[in-house]
Amino acid sequence: MRSALPPLDLHAHIDAGVPPDKLPSLGAVVFAATRSLAEARTVLQRQDDLVVWGVGSHPGVARSHSSFDPAAFRALIGQTALVSEFGLDGGAKVPLERQQQTLREAATLLSEWPS
Repeated sequence: MRSALPPLDLHAHIDAGVPPDKLPSLGAVVFAATRSLAEARTVLQRQDDLVVWGVGSHPGVARSHSSFDPAAFRALIGQTALVSEFGLDGGAKVPLERQQQTLREAATLLSEWPS
């Protein structure tokens, strides 16, 4: 028996400028990972029906690290059910030490977050 539920996409990057009326054409419930806190601030204001926007900092995007602010991250995690896109990318041009610093800061805040 086939389910009437749409498929899930548990990790997608969707440009913040894509109009909300274009997203249903994806044909899935999408968990969208933002690549920076600035992007998260933009998309968390949206009211998309099939997209759950998460807050993240892509390990390979330099501006995500240079603009990472723990206080801003703390405020944003209170606005979404999803935190994603933190990690380490050995192939990125962002120095591994900087990636580790961002990851440590995010992990520390998440470990202190109320459950």
